[in-house]
Amino acid sequence: MAKNTTPIDENHPAYTCLAYDRMTEDVELIVDLCQGTEHMRALGEKWLPREVNEKVKAYKNRLKRSFLYNAVQDTLNKHAAKPFSKPMSIRGDKELPERLKEIWGNVDRAGTDIDSFTKGLFLDAEKYGKTHIFVDYSRATGEETKLEEEQKRLRPFFIHVKARDVIGWDKYESENGETILTHVRWMETRKERRGQYGDAEVLYIRQVDAILALEDGVVKPVGSTWQLFRVADDGSYTSVGRGANTFPGIPLIPIYFNKTGFLEAKPPLKALAETNLEHFQSHSEHRNSLRFARIGILFGKGFSQEQVDAGITVGVNEAVLTTKPDADLKYVEVTGAAIEAGERDLAKLEERMEVLGLQPLIERANDPTATGAKINETKNMTLVQTWLRAIEVALYTAYEYAATWINEKLPDDFGVDIFSDFDVPGDPNENEFLLNACLNGKISDKLFLSEIQRRGSISPNVDLEEEIEEIKSQPPPPGGMTDNPNQRAGRAGQRKPAIGSGE
Repeated sequence: MAKNTTPIDENHPAYTCLAYDRMTEDVELIVDLCQGTEHMRALGEKWLPREVNEKVKAYKNRLKRSFLYNAVQDTLNKHAAKPFSKPMSIRGDKELPERLKEIWGNVDRAGTDIDSFTKGLFLDAEKYGKTHIFVDYSRATGEETKLEEEQKRLRPFFIHVKARDVIGWDKYESENGETILTHVRWMETRKERRGQYGDAEVLYIRQVDAILALEDGVVKPVGSTWQLFRVADDGSYTSVGRGANTFPGIPLIPIYFNKTGFLEAKPPLKALAETNLEHFQSHSEHRNSLRFARIGILFGKGFSQEQVDAGITVGVNEAVLTTKPDADLKYVEVTGAAIEAGERDLAKLEERMEVLGLQPLIERANDPTATGAKINETKNMTLVQTWLRAIEVALYTAYEYAATWINEKLPDDFGVDIFSDFDVPGDPNENEFLLNACLNGKISDKLFLSEIQRRGSISPNVDLEEEIEEIKSQPPPPGGMTDNPNQRAGRAGQRKPAIGSGE
């Protein structure tokens, strides 16, 4: 969320609200870490302080030898890879209006399919704590008939408005407690031609304002207006477009992974980012100390002042001569205690980063922030699975808004599904619990093997039916599995009691 550095005042469309500024501070470290080693080096003392009495040249040399172990970006990629390892699916699309069916394969009218679009939503929301979908409609004159709109292939489409780009907003809270988004501004970057061959990225600000009206004693959104501003290099701006929308309100849909307020959130991976920074700083110090430990320090004593001032050349075919009987020249090596301490610290930080990275895949969501019946059923889901449910609800709402744009309704059985039954690391005792349940006849061999396979302990390429037949054809070893419950019971006394059996 890079704030515009051009001096601007409260009347400038690029002016950022207080909530945006708070979120910018929260996510600043994560944004910098995700840009990698070169970016962290370029930031210098911002994230890698210079030691007291450390010379500038020595610091710059240390900075060049500092490398980032990018645990944050690696975690983001791993989390996003799991749900999108299989294509998304849609339900009830047979009765979907034709113009809405086109959205699935081309969400934004730029050729982006629903899987790529949704993966982008997930990555942005986990990075910043939230993201947004804006449901727009192909520009029309307003005079077309429904048939003419279909012939011109005018249709709704989705825009991914990233968290870092939404710089200002306002709301109206009605007497019945309903919150209505009344104003929003976000940044857009466009590439424009400069001269015959050059180009440049130019900042635009899009503003949308809701039109409210009193209906039956209740304030409701009945439409909206929009403006587009172009911001010049010197900070000045001009309005380059404006218009009105028939959609009742502002069709912006927020998706929260860690909500803290209205259109406000905190990054879920902040603790991981802070530990990642610790590792970056510790690794820099460790590599620097290791360099001296490998070379050693040349120590000399008993030499005359003239010899000290002249300096000593060390190398092949070089000799250091003196008449002083107590003179001495030797390398002093650093003891390994400090090096070992540094290695232990790095290993400890790497273990902690691994744990923090796994938490969203393991930790259960007690109080999901997303709304809807589908979300209320996720009490036993992990955080990542709950986030996926939030995206599904947002996509359903986006299709609902799209249907509103063309005065249609969604089929009753319509829905969007994201794959979430992926291998999730769980309690280390789960495998042992499943094994005991199988050996004691509480679950079948097939269920046991399928659960172990789902957890990644068995290759997904293994045919479980063939494996069970193979087990049947072999004499069961003591304590082994069998489909005969009596045999299981007969061997139960020869095995260790199951966990929690009270024996």
